[in-house]
Amino acid sequence: MNLSIYGLGNRHQRSWLAVDLGVSFGDEEHLPGIDLIMPDIRFLEKERKNLIGLVLTHAHEDHFGAIIDLWPKLKCPIYATQFSAALFEAKCASERNPPKIPVTVVKSGGRIDLGPFSVEFIPVAHSIPESHALAIHTSAGTVLHTGDWKIDPTPIIGLPTDERRLRELGDAGVLALIGDSTNAVREGRSPSEAEVAKTITELVKAAKGRVAVTTFASNVARLRAVADAAKAAGREVVVVGRAMERVVQVARETGYLNGVQNFRGADLYGHFPPDKVLALCTGSQGEPRAALSRIANDDHPEVTLQQGRLRDLFLAHHPGQREGGRRHHQRPGDAGRRGHHRPHPPRACLRSPPPRRTARHDFMGAPATPDFPSMARRCTCSNMPNWRVPPACPGF
Repeated sequence: MNLSIYGLGNRHQRSWLAVDLGVSFGDEEHLPGIDLIMPDIRFLEKERKNLIGLVLTHAHEDHFGAIIDLWPKLKCPIYATQFSAALFEAKCASERNPPKIPVTVVKSGGRIDLGPFSVEFIPVAHSIPESHALAIHTSAGTVLHTGDWKIDPTPIIGLPTDERRLRELGDAGVLALIGDSTNAVREGRSPSEAEVAKTITELVKAAKGRVAVTTFASNVARLRAVADAAKAAGREVVVVGRAMERVVQVARETGYLNGVQNFRGADLYGHFPPDKVLALCTGSQGEPRAALSRIANDDHPEVTLQQGRLRDLFLAHHPGQREGGRRHHQRPGDAGRRGHHRPHPPRACLRSPPPRRTARHDFMGAPATPDFPSMARRCTCSNMPNWRVPPACPGF
């Protein structure tokens, strides 16, 4: 769940900029009966007249999933790039009587002026198209809000992380870095999506019977990799799950699946021989109502798998998401990569000379996970000596 706000001005006349407005998911062990958790926006409601806009870094549920429910309490302008805006429009269309929420489309790599803030959209690689870091420029200095990101020189679709621009910002000096900390405690470098595609192709080719693959529906690069693997193995791709169908439609409309064969509906799954079909399913986090859980429980009306067959190819568990999927998921090979950086990219890209202002650099993790401070201190002490972790970061 993500919601960040940045304020500029004295306490009597302060402008606020919001970044992302997402949800988190409950689980039966810790929050029985709770499906969604949303940010507490009571402060923003009080400051609504001073809220000049909401900027989206990308279109994952933990970054934009609360907008439909909470925007009517704020009614501020929303800014996003094309894919995020299109996916949000499709999400609204799937709801019953959603509010009319206008979104201003910003060019990837563009820059917009919102009151005292000038917001620069910097392309970064992630597990969804058009993810961006935000350089928020103000009269007091610049804050770098990374969003979710990793270094991937071969991301399959979309632009790679703009390392040159990140280094330029580091050389110029920033007041604070608000950094993605999701995978930060895992040593090394996050592997490229191209490596994942190779593994998927090998696994699909080796499978003898029916194949079911699950991943985040929004991971369009992974969808393309699966489609290419199916084509190489002579299999038809059947899409199972409404969220997957929605993302596929948006990805085709925005050009991210150009050249990919047409997919089939779930109603045609049983018409293909076992070695000629691949089911692309929602439910990689074990959500009980998603396609994969229903298939595993023999509760899906159109898709079944025989016991002992290859059930799915990968599952990358994501902190804060449901863990129920561990009951029936396998992870053969090395296909369960993630869209978040490990420590190496920050060390490589975000070193900088002493800031030109007297303030030192602040390094804060987003989301603020309990295991982030020790990693950040290790990173700052050994590799980024001019950065520091604020002693009282909210949420730590």
